[in-house]
Amino acid sequence: MKKLFLSFAIMLLTTVYAFGASYEPKYSEKINRYSTGVFAVTEKVTVYDEPSDTSQIIDVIEIDKIKEKVRTNTGETSFHSVFTTFSTDKNLYFITVIDEAQDLVKLCYDNKTGWVKAEENYYIWKDFLFQYGKENGLYFFRNAKPENMALYQKPDETSKKIASFDYARPVFLKLIRGSWALASMSDFGDDSYVIGWIRWRNQDGSFILFPHI
Repeated sequence: MKKLFLSFAIMLLTTVYAFGASYEPKYSEKINRYSTGVFAVTEKVTVYDEPSDTSQIIDVIEIDKIKEKVRTNTGETSFHSVFTTFSTDKNLYFITVIDEAQDLVKLCYDNKTGWVKAEENYYIWKDFLFQYGKENGLYFFRNAKPENMALYQKPDETSKKIASFDYARPVFLKLIRGSWALASMSDFGDDSYVIGWIRWRNQDGSFILFPHI
C-alpha cells in the first residue's frame, strides 16, 4: 500500500511539474544588452534569412507542450535554450529581439538569429515590463548592485534620493518612463511602502529589473 501511495505521489508531482514549468532569468547577462524587446511565440513561427517574408526560410520554431521541447530545423531543444522567459501554465513563451526592420523583427535564440513577422507578437522592452510588471511585479537580478536599489524623487540620478536598500526586495510597478520605473518598495522591516523612481535598465543596456510573468 505504501509503495502504491508513493508511486502515485511521484506521478502527481511529475505531472504538476510537466504542466506547470516556468523560467525567469536570474542574472542580467541572460538578457542581450543590445536587445530591443521580446517576441511572443504561440504555436509555430517561420524564420527568414532576411527582413522580408519573401526571403529564404531558414527555420521553423514549433512548441511541443507535451514534451516541453522546441522543434527547429536542427532538431529538438529545450525551452531554456530558446526562450528568454516562459510559463507553460499561462501559455507564455518569449524570445529576445535584437533588431527591427519594417514589419519584421530579428530573433536571437539557441545560438541562432533570424527574422520573423512582428504582427502583434512583438513587445518593446518598455511595453513588456509595463504589461507584466504592472500585473505581477518586478524583481531584481541577482547580480544587481546595491547602488541600483535606490528610489529617487525624479527619473534622474541627480535628483533627491528617497530611499536606499541594501538587499533586493519586491518591486511594485506603477509607471514606466524611458529606462525608469515609478514603483513602490517596502521599507526596512515594516509594512510601509516607499514610492519613487528606480532604473530598470542601465545606460549601457544591461538590466536591473525584470517582470514576473
